[in-house]
Amino acid sequence: MDWNQRLAKCTHSHFTAANGFQLAVWQLPTSGVQVVRSRRVLCVHGFLDSGRSFARLANLLPANWEVLAPDLRGHGKSRPLPPGTSTHYWEHAKDLSVLLEVLQSKGQAIDLVIGHSMGGNVAALVAGGRPELVPQVLFVDMLGGMPESPEEQVQRFGDVLSGLNHKKEFKPAASKEDAIKRLRHMNPNLSEEGAALMVATNCERDEQGNWVFAFDKELRGKTPFRFPQAFWTSLLRAIKGRGWAVRGDKGYVPSAQDEPVVRERLDALGLDDFVTIPNKGHHLHVDAASELSDLLMSLPAPQKDDPQKT
Repeated sequence: MDWNQRLAKCTHSHFTAANGFQLAVWQLPTSGVQVVRSRRVLCVHGFLDSGRSFARLANLLPANWEVLAPDLRGHGKSRPLPPGTSTHYWEHAKDLSVLLEVLQSKGQAIDLVIGHSMGGNVAALVAGGRPELVPQVLFVDMLGGMPESPEEQVQRFGDVLSGLNHKKEFKPAASKEDAIKRLRHMNPNLSEEGAALMVATNCERDEQGNWVFAFDKELRGKTPFRFPQAFWTSLLRAIKGRGWAVRGDKGYVPSAQDEPVVRERLDALGLDDFVTIPNKGHHLHVDAASELSDLLMSLPAPQKDDPQKT
C-alpha cells in the first residue's frame, strides 16, 4: 500500500473547541503488532504542518493503539479562520484543553500527548496547567520557546502590530516537485521522502492544478510574545515525572551541553538529557518514525492508568 492509499484511510471529525471554533481531528490508522496494553495517543503538530503528517509514525504503532491528531486552528481542515481569530499557541492550548476535556467526558481519555515543535509548547501549557488531562507527554525537538529580553519583546510586539494589515496568502507551488523543493529549502535537514509526505498531508490541488499549502494567511507573522525562562522552568517542573524529550542532532533544539537554558529546562523536567537521534533534523515524526515508535513503546504506563485499557 502506498502513502496515498494510507492517507486516504485517515478520517477526521470536527469537535467544538475554544470559543466555539470547529477543530478537525484525524483518526490515524495503526498496523503494528498488538501489545497487551492498549493506549490512546494524541499527536499535536508544529507550525505550518497538520495532524496527518503523523501517519507514518501511527502506522508503526500497535494495532490496538488509537492515535488521534488535530489540525490546529488555521491549519489543514481547521480553516478558514473566522475574522479576528488569533493563532498564538496560547489559542492552540485552549483548543487542546477543550478537546482533551471533551474526549475524557466521552470515556476516551488520552494516555499520552506527543507534541512536535510548536505543538510541544502547546502540549506543555496544557500538561502543566491541567495535569488531569495529560498523564504523559513526549516533547519532540522542542522544549519551550527561547526567552527574550524586555527590549526584544517590545520590538516583537511592534512588528506584530505593524504587520496586521499586510498578510498575504501562501504562494502556491506549480507542481508537487516544486512544493517538495520549497519545503526542503526552508528545512535543509528534511529528507526528500519526508518532504513528500508533508506535501501530501499539507497541500491541496486548486482548479488550476497548483499545489496550495493548506494554511490560513493569519498564520503569517511573528508570535506576539515569548514567555520568560522562569515560566518555562516552572511549567516543566509541574510536568516532572510525566514528561520525556527527544531531539534530532541536526534539529532546532541545541544540546544541553551547548545551551544553559536547555540544561535548566531538562533539570526542571527531571531528565538527565534528551534522547538524541543521530543524523536527523527537526521533523522526527516523518524522518525518524521508527526510532520514535521504539521510544514510545519503551515508555512506562501512566501512573493513573485506566483499568479498562488492558
